[in-house]
Amino acid sequence: MDDNKQLILDALNFIDPADFSDYNDWLHIGMALHYEGFPMSIFDEWSRRDPNKYNARDLETTWNSFGKSGGRGVVTGATIIQFAKDRGFDAHRKMAIETYEWDDTLLPEDDLAIRKTHVLTPCEQLKTYLKAVFKDEDKVGYATTDCFFNEKKQKWQPLAGVSDRTAAQLIKELEKYPDDIECVVGTINKEAGAWIRINPLDGKGAMVENVTSFNYVLIESDEIPKPQQIAFYNRWKLPIVALVDSGSKSVHAIVHIDAPDLIEYDTRVRELFKFLGEHNFPADQSNKTANKFSRMPGVTRNGVMQTLLATHIGCQNYEEWKKYLEEEEKTFPVMNVTDFFHNPEPQKPELIHGVLRKGHVLMVTGPSKAGKSFLMGRLAVCLSEGKPFLNHECEKAKVVYINPEIEPSSIGHRFIAIYDALQIEEPSKENPIQVINLRGTMETIEGLISKLITKYKEQGVDVFIIDPIYKFMEQDESNAQYITFFLGRLEHLSHELNATIVFSHHHKKGSSADISVIDRGSGSGIFARQADAIMDLNELDMDEDFREENGFEDSWTAYEIEYVTREFKRPKSLKVIFKYPLHEIDESGVLKELFPVGDIRNAQKKNKKQTTIEDRYNRFVEAFFAVSEDGKTANLGAVAARAKVAPKTIRNNIEEIGGYYIQESIIYRVIGVDPNYGKK
Repeated sequence: MDDNKQLILDALNFIDPADFSDYNDWLHIGMALHYEGFPMSIFDEWSRRDPNKYNARDLETTWNSFGKSGGRGVVTGATIIQFAKDRGFDAHRKMAIETYEWDDTLLPEDDLAIRKTHVLTPCEQLKTYLKAVFKDEDKVGYATTDCFFNEKKQKWQPLAGVSDRTAAQLIKELEKYPDDIECVVGTINKEAGAWIRINPLDGKGAMVENVTSFNYVLIESDEIPKPQQIAFYNRWKLPIVALVDSGSKSVHAIVHIDAPDLIEYDTRVRELFKFLGEHNFPADQSNKTANKFSRMPGVTRNGVMQTLLATHIGCQNYEEWKKYLEEEEKTFPVMNVTDFFHNPEPQKPELIHGVLRKGHVLMVTGPSKAGKSFLMGRLAVCLSEGKPFLNHECEKAKVVYINPEIEPSSIGHRFIAIYDALQIEEPSKENPIQVINLRGTMETIEGLISKLITKYKEQGVDVFIIDPIYKFMEQDESNAQYITFFLGRLEHLSHELNATIVFSHHHKKGSSADISVIDRGSGSGIFARQADAIMDLNELDMDEDFREENGFEDSWTAYEIEYVTREFKRPKSLKVIFKYPLHEIDESGVLKELFPVGDIRNAQKKNKKQTTIEDRYNRFVEAFFAVSEDGKTANLGAVAARAKVAPKTIRNNIEEIGGYYIQESIIYRVIGVDPNYGKK
């Protein structure tokens, strides 16, 4: 494969099809692949990564339409590369390196990071794998062309394969042919890739009874992102002898079982899979057998390398891992209620009085463009300065503000505007707000949390504000399992640094008027139920008459702020007016009669406002003669004030009833015309 085609495949693999909400973007990917001469299977394999949109029949029909007349312009591989660059792809580096390069910096120095082996050639990768997994005399089972395409599952699967050579023999041939892996393992199906058994065989077959040593089991998952899989393996120090990128959705971990026989093997495998389930790792349950195939490293699959990522990570063997887990369990805190009753520990201090304690989690929800970022910025300032936030006292705190959305200079000017509006002349030198600007990056939640823990471990940060949180999500926000994991990482950050976490989240689409505060946030209900406190902004319905009557500028919007708290009595709701850059509390009560957008009471209120022409006439005439000194003229503003309506309403009344006209804000009654002229 030439370098240009490899670059296109690297770029394609970098792009997540779920990122595309526009059908035309997906279409352009297919058109580009077709133009560059790739088979449909490449487009199909990539599209399958978004199961919510994938449709095999539509894809085939679409693919077959490419290159035919129909007004479509030429779309080349450059389009794919540009799509990838827009998402952070570096065209000068291979995809395998780009995907996992972050891992050295993800974890603290004393943690086990992935040893990057992707700089090895294909033959070197396979040789390294064989030396790690097998003894010299072990017979190795593998499959290359011995495979078939499963139409029902729409994927390639291996058959029995061969097991006629030992690890030592294969290694010797790899050294003899260092530049051509096919000279050693045979012709490879470029769409299917190749497979290798995780345990040695006797050379007589490929069934479980042909396994000669019950050393390892395969762990993988197609349900969570690859970085999440690697992070899980590292977090729990799984005794991994080899780690292989499958070239598709999963990272294959070949995990030590070290069983003396099949019975013990099955027992230990059940224990391991039970552990995985209890810790929310969605492992493929079909991988429990000792004769299982894994992906052969060093082989290309649909243009993507099946890459050896690491060898010998985590605990050294199964027994060491079990001891490690026992030590972990000893660290679980247990509280004796009787002892606590007689010697109670003090509660964590309040950070936002009546709302949130130190080390807890606050979620701020609201509709789009409600000024949530300004509210979050104001909270950061109030905590840094120890000033009241809305009507809640705040303790002074060291704040880190994580900004993945707004351009750096813009966020800086927002903070200046907030300081000015709060009449704070200069930011605190004792607790300066630190802003981490991540716009344009592709940071994952796992990467973010690990880096924050590493960077701020000894710096005494009190509060991390993440605005907005959706920027770090890699899966559908309605996926309860993923959101549990996602929020668990936030709790891990809070626990590790004894810090408070505040994050903003958007409302569901549509009206929130009839939805309880706890359920207004978009996506899974896990969001609301895992947070210690919720602050919600719900927009109030302001019509033009209200704005005119109360002198509200068009740019002003109004909201009701409601709370849900776990630790405190629920605070009273507030009605606020967003006047750039602050949400100002309605001290006058002018918003008292306003209801949220979509509330049925708005329609009822409008119906009450409707009057007959006779009502409007009588209101106007009464007001006119009440303020007129001569019965012929009256000031427009005075008449409007008397009638308790806007001047515009009086103008409309005059146009409707006739017999009066206005010049330079003075109302004139037509002389000689009865006051009832024009009455309808």
